[in-house]
Amino acid sequence: MENALTKNNKQLTTKNAIQKAKLVELWVDTRGHISNMCRSVGITRKTFYEWLKKDKEFNQNIQEAEWDLHDDVRDALIQKIADGSSTDIQFYLRKRHPDFMDKGENINIGEAKILIIPSELMTKYGITPNTENSSK
Repeated sequence: MENALTKNNKQLTTKNAIQKAKLVELWVDTRGHISNMCRSVGITRKTFYEWLKKDKEFNQNIQEAEWDLHDDVRDALIQKIADGSSTDIQFYLRKRHPDFMDKGENINIGEAKILIIPSELMTKYGITPNTENSSK
């Protein structure tokens, strides 16, 4: 991605253009925390959302920054899975793997949601059941 403060090798000069470019840069730095981004460039959240709605190029740049952030989070999740985090493995499988995606095969008990994973799939993917008693 080219430097957000230049466009087609021309220096951005309008205050709004500079603020928008800075917002795009801040998106990944703040992990999409809109209030912090807006404070950093001196605008309100309302202005941010108006710009998103009215300026297609700004909207597209923010979407691209969001996808960059998604890639970073995915990489971190994959690393945690490689490190053996069973919680992260389960999260990834429930959201991304068709054999494990939420399909109404869960049991809800109050606020708790229990994922039902057939034993043959647990064996196939090396998942061990958590048998700890959480009521200790």
